[in-house]
Amino acid sequence: QAGIRTTKSPKRDSGMAMVVEMLQQEVAASKARVLTLESEASAHQVAVRRASEESTREKDRLREEVVALHGQLALAHEQLDDARVQASAHKTLAQATPPTAAGSRPSPE
Repeated sequence: QAGIRTTKSPKRDSGMAMVVEMLQQEVAASKARVLTLESEASAHQVAVRRASEESTREKDRLREEVVALHGQLALAHEQLDDARVQASAHKTLAQATPPTAAGSRPSPE
């Protein structure tokens, strides 16, 4: 069994202990970083959820506003149509009415 060492070297054991300690420190630092990232991710998820909820509320509010504006527009169209009918009736009535004594229209005679 030449080439296989069976004796322990204190220097080698000390070096291995340092490597193990460094690796343990790196693992601890990595775990801390993971916890930080998980916390940040959670905060971002909360922010995204809140923004989504706010966006939904704003979209609903705007939808209601559009419906109200459509109603106002329909009412305005009805009022315009009524005004046109009244104007047409007044014009027809004015053309059919004989002139007044004040002579607002010349007599056809």
